[in-house]
Amino acid sequence: MTRSSKYLTVADKASRLYVCINESSATNFPCDSLVSHEKRHSRSFCFQRAKNEEKPEQAPLQRISHKIDKESKEKLEKLFNLAHLVAKENLAMEKFAILCDLQEKNGLNIGKQYRNAAACKSFIAAIADSERNETQNEFHNSSFFSVLTGGSIDSGIIEQESAFV
Repeated sequence: MTRSSKYLTVADKASRLYVCINESSATNFPCDSLVSHEKRHSRSFCFQRAKNEEKPEQAPLQRISHKIDKESKEKLEKLFNLAHLVAKENLAMEKFAILCDLQEKNGLNIGKQYRNAAACKSFIAAIADSERNETQNEFHNSSFFSVLTGGSIDSGIIEQESAFV
């Protein structure tokens, strides 16, 4: 029974073969049933499931989702960079779609989604939230800080107030 104990941990507990092995002794069990079972397709599923449980990062679905996640992350990173440019240069958000087209023409793969002004607005809001949270964390973790403020007029003749902490 020592040889079969390895396989019983992987076995489908609902299968008739599993039930039959557990109800009778291993010596009385006919070998031809085991040979036919070894050729069954469901047996390979049991072993694949056991391998996936041992090393989940090597499971086929996990590898595919990791690849998709990596591709999506790269595309979103490029879109966030473009949105950051739009905000930093104080461009109209409608220019975002045109910048996406230009980047694609230059050979950058940024996908077909999130290429409009509404997406740009969402990206800029996410960037602002991230920066705000990072600044708040720096304030909370520091013992002292100082504040310098100043104002200027940018190229669009809009007054810009800045604070340096």
